[in-house]
Order: sequence, then structure tokens, then C-alpha cells
Amino acid sequence: MVLVNKPARPVAPRPERTGPTVGPDLPTAQPGEFVPWLLVGAFAFVRGLVPLGDPDVWWHLRTGEWIVDHRALPHSDPWSFASGRQWIPHEWLSQLAMYTAYALGGYHGVMALHALLLAVIAATVVRQARRRSGWLVTTCVTIGCLIGVSPGANERPQLASFALLAYFGPRLLRAIDDGKPPWIFVPLIFVWANLHGLWAAAIVLYGAVVLARAVQLGRRWRVAVPFVVVGAGMVVAAAVTPSGPRLLLTPLTVRSYARFSSEWVAPSIFRVWTLACLALLAVVVCGWARSGRRVPVTELAYVVTACLIGFGYNRTLPVAAVLLAPLAASALAGLTRSPATAHPWPAPLKAIAGVVAVGAVLATAAYLPSARGIESIAASPAASRRLDALPGHARVLNEYEFGGWLLWNARDVSPGVDGRTEIYRAAYIQRYYDTLALRGNWRGFVGDEQFGAAWLYRQTPLAGGLVDELHWKSVWSDQRTVILVPPDH
Repeated sequence: MVLVNKPARPVAPRPERTGPTVGPDLPTAQPGEFVPWLLVGAFAFVRGLVPLGDPDVWWHLRTGEWIVDHRALPHSDPWSFASGRQWIPHEWLSQLAMYTAYALGGYHGVMALHALLLAVIAATVVRQARRRSGWLVTTCVTIGCLIGVSPGANERPQLASFALLAYFGPRLLRAIDDGKPPWIFVPLIFVWANLHGLWAAAIVLYGAVVLARAVQLGRRWRVAVPFVVVGAGMVVAAAVTPSGPRLLLTPLTVRSYARFSSEWVAPSIFRVWTLACLALLAVVVCGWARSGRRVPVTELAYVVTACLIGFGYNRTLPVAAVLLAPLAASALAGLTRSPATAHPWPAPLKAIAGVVAVGAVLATAAYLPSARGIESIAASPAASRRLDALPGHARVLNEYEFGGWLLWNARDVSPGVDGRTEIYRAAYIQRYYDTLALRGNWRGFVGDEQFGAAWLYRQTPLAGGLVDELHWKSVWSDQRTVILVPPDH
């Protein structure tokens, strides 16, 4: 028998361990891995579980209620006498969710939904940042991002858009790097277009990055054709929602009413959330400068588009925060030499994390019933009861932020204006604000619109003008607001 020496079978090298282990093959998470996730829970609890105070939450609830009652979408305004433009209910799915939360748990149910959406935003940011950096960098970037998101972190449909953008941006960059068209974006946009209007920002961002990719490819531009098809599919998906093709034109109408709302003014450099977003941008730019590499044109297009959308208005500032956060994590990881490392959580720690999560949910459920449900000057049950007691279906000359509460809690009156600014004509809104400030022919406006009552702040110039010049009288008041009626009531 001849013995033949067979070559030894190659042995694959074992992966290098990057952290401490328990046992021979059981990697464990570093203690700091818990910090970003504790931050998620703290943010959701502290920022989310607060009494409802946003003046727009009330008309969102009323819209959700109307949809449930009528099993249809409202395509014309059924409430305000002054609405002069078609209403396109582009947030109906969010409003339905908000009203469902209210039907299940009252105002505390809406608070719980608010906290849940904030937790989803924070968790998505942590997840995307952790893919690119260590836990310490992830924590720092997440804190900066959440500060940037804070001005828009109220209980409104826009939270759904912030959560989706936190996923959409990094997923788009990965798709470009991998050369694989993100077909998932087509159904995503279909759902998104029923949740909130920032679906349009996602399409703009996608178009800018894909165009940059086509330019980068040069003569090989045909490689980008599948991405163009996905973009076209996203537009079609937005056009076939229950609101129909007219939904595509809604982003173009923002400028007609944006000047009447403080949300649509440029962000101030002296606000901490603006500084947080600028800090994220500065980290990205410093990372580019220190890396020594040529910045990909797609990444440059991504950042420029995120800044143009995000830094344009107070309302869109959170867009810059969530889109810049993952790139800031990559840049800061490079600057601090702390790249992402794999630290899987062993089963015992996962079990502990699960127990902590369940305990947090139970503690929240125990806390909510004792918490206040409403905390807002614009949400006064006493004022709405007094207005409801007026004869007839009175037209109310109200402060802008009072309109949503009147729609929700004063069903026998018709507000002169509310948060749905897009359904009112710009000329009417201008006269309305001029009247509040006693500018122009304010007496004519009060008479022309046949207001039967006014609910105003005491310091609003019109409150004094109605009493002193038109002899209106007070029928109800509190420390900050007053209800006035004409002398013949």
C-alpha cells in the first residue's frame, strides 16, 4: 500500500475579535452599547409623554373623526365659513391613526402615540449611526440630531415623515453605493403620501442624488436608468393615492400661505436646534476635508439637497438633522478614529434588555392615567362651552392658534381661521391678520364677515378696538383671553 501525503485542507482564519468575550466564542456588548438606546427611551418619555399642547392637534383629531364617521375623505371643508380653496387631505392616514389612539385611550392615547413616534425616530437615527461609528460617536450624533428635531417634535403627522426620512436617506446612499435600485421606495412613497407632505422632499432628494450619479457615470449613464425608473414609480405612487394626481401640486402651494405662519420663516442662528444642525453639517464638512479623498458627487448632492430643504424654514429644520446625522457619524468616526465595530449582544443581555423594555412600557402605562391630558392656552373647555352657548351658528373671530380647538371642542360655532391655512385664500388671511393688528379697513372686515363673537388674547390690539370703537362687550374672560360679542347680542 502506497501512502500519499495529501495537502492539508485550508483553514479559514477566525475573525478578529473586537471586544471582550464570555466563554470561547461568545462575544459580548461593551457597557457603552446601552447608552444610545437609553437615550432613545429617555427622549421618548420626556419629550413625548407631555400634555397635548400643539394647536394643530385638535383639527387633526377632528379630521380623523370625520373620516371614521363618514367612511370617506373630506375633499371640501365642512366646518369654516371662510374656507375658499379646495382641501386636499394629504395627511388623512396620520389623522386616522391619531383619532384611533384617542378613541382607544383618550388624550393619553394620543400622548402614547406621540412618544412612540419619537422613539421610532430616535431608534432609527441610532441604528443608522451605529452602522457607521462606535457607540460613543453614535450617542453624540444622536443627541445633536434630537436637538435639531426638537422644534418639530410636537404631536403632529410630521413625526411620521421624520422617522421615514431617517430611514430613507441612508438607504438611498447604500443603494447608490451598491448599484441596486431601491424598489422598496415605490410602495414606501405610496404610504408616505397619505401620512404627511414631506414625501415630496424625499422625491427631490432622490432625484438630486440619482442625477448626480448619472453625471458621475458619464458615458455609462445608462447604468442609472433603473434608478430613474424607480423615481418615476415614486411619482406615480404619489399620484394614485386617494387624493389623486392633484396631490402632486400641493408642494407648489406652500409659498402662497407660508408667510402667515412662524413655522415657515427662516431658522434663527441663535436657536440651539439651528446650532445643532449646523454642528452636524460642520462635522460632515470637516470629515470630508480630513479624509483626503475626493468627495463623491452623489454624497455632495445629498448634503446640499438636505441643507436646501432643511435650512429653508423652521418647519423643515428636522429634515436636515435626520438626513445629516448618518454622514456626521461616519465623519466623526473617522476624525476620532473610532469606526463601527461588531458587538453582538449575547442572549442574557438581550433578555435583560427585553425585560427593561417591557418594564418601561408598563411603567409608562401606569404613569399616563395620572398625567394631565391638555396643557395649552388654546385648549380651554370653559371658553368653548361659552361660545357654544351663543345663539345660532356664530362666526368667531379667533386667534389663529385657537381655531383647531374650536373645530374639535366647539361644534356649534364656525372659526374664522384655523391651522389649515392652505384652505383659505391669501387675501382673506392677510385681511384677517391686518384686522387683529387694527390695520387697514378692519372695521369693514368685521362687518363684512358678519362675526358674531371674538375669542382673543387680551393684549391683541383688536380686543381693545372692538370694545372701544365698536362697543363690543365681554361675556367671558380668564387671565389671558376674552370672549367678546357685538352690542346687539
